[in-house]
Amino acid sequence: MWGGGHGGGTWYDDYTTSCRFCGGTVYVSGGLHRKIAEEGYTEPNKCADCKAFLDSHYDRTLSCKFCGDSIHWSVVGQLMAHLRGGSEPSTCESCKAFLNSTYDKTLNCRDCGMAVPFPKGKQLNFHLKGWDPPTRCEACRDARRERRERGASPGQPYRRAADFVDALLPLGPQTRHDGFVDYADEHRTCSDCGGMFVFTAGQQHFFNKQGWDAPRRCPDCRQRKRSGR
Repeated sequence: MWGGGHGGGTWYDDYTTSCRFCGGTVYVSGGLHRKIAEEGYTEPNKCADCKAFLDSHYDRTLSCKFCGDSIHWSVVGQLMAHLRGGSEPSTCESCKAFLNSTYDKTLNCRDCGMAVPFPKGKQLNFHLKGWDPPTRCEACRDARRERRERGASPGQPYRRAADFVDALLPLGPQTRHDGFVDYADEHRTCSDCGGMFVFTAGQQHFFNKQGWDAPRRCPDCRQRKRSGR
């Protein structure tokens, strides 16, 4: 039962204040009110639930998912994440500052001219490893690596248009604008098997620059034709 408390000739009433963390109600009895007023006790600023949480947890050390550096997660930080329905931090302050200072970018492949997404997370990864931004799309990098493994010079151009098509066919739908020409993915019929294959916008742009004719065979038939030589 709430009431009050005497302090000499002074009567101290019960009262309520707010929790500094969740804003919930904190009850202060008349007796505690007297001690706060006369003996310098500190006014309580945590509700029972928040106090129980703080008493049952401890500071933790986590690792940044980008650079691996330590992240200090205080028990107060854990309580605030709990109250807000958040999750544990996964990015250190240094990496967070880098991500906040940049934006997602789109580069162009130096070989085929196609768009190469370069999101913030990938930029940070390159920055931490001391790498320069990518200059080729994934398909052109794979084709360049394959030529190198076959013993060809990395700078050696594609000998045939079909080689370039095979390198880029795994890419998904896309469009490309070049001057007054709009390119869009095109479905073509293979002259050998009659099946359909995609002649992408990026491939069309590159073929046009090289002066090549559009491919007539699908990748499987081109591979069989090469293997049968």
